[in-house]
This record gives sequence, C-alpha cells and structure tokens, in this order.
Amino acid sequence: MGVYACGHWMPSKRHLVFSIYDTGVGIPNLVKEKVKDVHFSEDALRWALLPGNSTKQLHDGVPRGLGLAKLMSFIKLNNGCLNIFSNDICFSFNKGCGNFSFITKPIIGTFIGITIVADKNHIYSTSKEMK
Repeated sequence: MGVYACGHWMPSKRHLVFSIYDTGVGIPNLVKEKVKDVHFSEDALRWALLPGNSTKQLHDGVPRGLGLAKLMSFIKLNNGCLNIFSNDICFSFNKGCGNFSFITKPIIGTFIGITIVADKNHIYSTSKEMK
C-alpha cells in the first residue's frame, strides 16, 4: 500500500530521530503466516528480533536485508532508542531495557522509530568495513 519515512536532526541534543511506517500486513501477521508454531503477536515480534531470523529467509533459504536484530544491535551499541508498533503489539527499547505491550487499537502495518545519539568519540561501521 505504501511506505512513509521521515527524519529529524536535533542539534541541541545531538540526536537523529528517524521513522518509517509500512502500511503492509505487519510483522506479527507475516511471521504468524510463515513460521510454524508462532501464534501470538508478542512471540512473532520476538522471533523477528532474533539474529538470523527473517521471513524472507524462508524463500530459497537466504535472508534479505539487515533485519531487526542488526538494527537492535546498533541501537544498543549507540545507547539509542527503538520503538516498533505493529498490528496489536508494541516493543520499546530505551536505556538498555526492552519491553513488550499490547496496543488496544491495533494499527495497519508496522511503524519503526529510532533515535541515534551522535557521538564524536565513536565511528560506526559494518563489520565488513572494519576488516
């Protein structure tokens, strides 16, 4: 249906806030449809956050994209924030803590919001760039 993205640099806090909203079926619905033994939205989102898990891997056995686990790893490294709202579930990670909660009025699709802390003392790169 559509994908919407926006970002904002907050110079006084030195934060980059970036959001993306995909009006598709949503992560929980997609995982529950494609992965055996996953029947609940929280379990589906937990599965999607694990390293190596992607619903795209189920086609030809090759994952596609960096995935939520890589994003989560970067957010932890950066002391940033991650918020995911998808269908009837919400995951929030902030200050080293993550928690799940249910959304009383489910949304269509998935919203992912991240806050990246600008840090002059570190250079962030992929593992391939470090070699």
